[in-house]
Amino acid sequence: MPTKCDFEEDAFQQLVDGAIGRLTRIVTTPGRVTENVLGYDAAFFLPVDHFAAALGPHVAPHALSNPTGPLSIGITVAPSIWTNLSTISPAKIPTFRLNLFVQYKSPELLRGHNAAQWPHWVSPYFRFNMTPHQLAVMDRIDQSGPSALGCYCAPDFIDAPTLWKVTESGNILDRAHFVRAKNLVTHGCYTYKTAKGTGVGFSEPEQIQPEDFPKMLSQAIEAGPEMSLEEAILAASKTILAATDGRAARRGRLSTLLNNRTPADRETARAEDPGRRRLREAVRVIRAFEIVYRSRLLVVG
Repeated sequence: MPTKCDFEEDAFQQLVDGAIGRLTRIVTTPGRVTENVLGYDAAFFLPVDHFAAALGPHVAPHALSNPTGPLSIGITVAPSIWTNLSTISPAKIPTFRLNLFVQYKSPELLRGHNAAQWPHWVSPYFRFNMTPHQLAVMDRIDQSGPSALGCYCAPDFIDAPTLWKVTESGNILDRAHFVRAKNLVTHGCYTYKTAKGTGVGFSEPEQIQPEDFPKMLSQAIEAGPEMSLEEAILAASKTILAATDGRAARRGRLSTLLNNRTPADRETARAEDPGRRRLREAVRVIRAFEIVYRSRLLVVG
């Protein structure tokens, strides 16, 4: 017989939201009705230094700081991912960018030979079920590219005394099991034993590695494809312009730097080999970005 949580899902969510919220000023939680459409319980905008993966696998920002605010990485709530936005009021849809989306779950504890997944674990384990339409949305978020992550999150305990203990100690993230939505899309339920241990999706058993939240973003960088230095420079330039929606390239100080060319510079550019010209332009974008955002970017290839 499954043992239910002593505490409500909201109690756990509030602790995790608070912990992640220390990294950002932008946190949004939809109401219960809106959640059924948006698919997530909470969404965050983590600044560049906490969401380095959004700059691409070959761009590692060092001490990034933006004097005018965080860079425009992330995604907006749009019909390309959320296909049924017309069913809720536009006033309930965030208009700003977000890059970490979390769906929280209250697990049940199972033990004994009558538990469905006991043959796999042969010891007590936690389990939660995914709601199909929510999982579909979370998967689309998680598959939308390097600018956003969609995760499920559940505690590795079900008793209230432990909840109060981690509340007091402030180490809730050490007891939270994060798993990417894209890894759950073919399953109806998910099982695990500890916050950091491997989980298993069912019905067809599949081992799934959880996400260690402090390492989640660095893993996305390390998983990038191999590139030559030239390819990495071109990709870095493209990512910088995409991260700012091209707005910084069209106006403001970055625009001034990019357009500050002498007639001799323009003549040289016209005479250059097209490939070399693209590379030179990419380097100019990176250098201008470093100046405007008072940062240093390491491009690896």
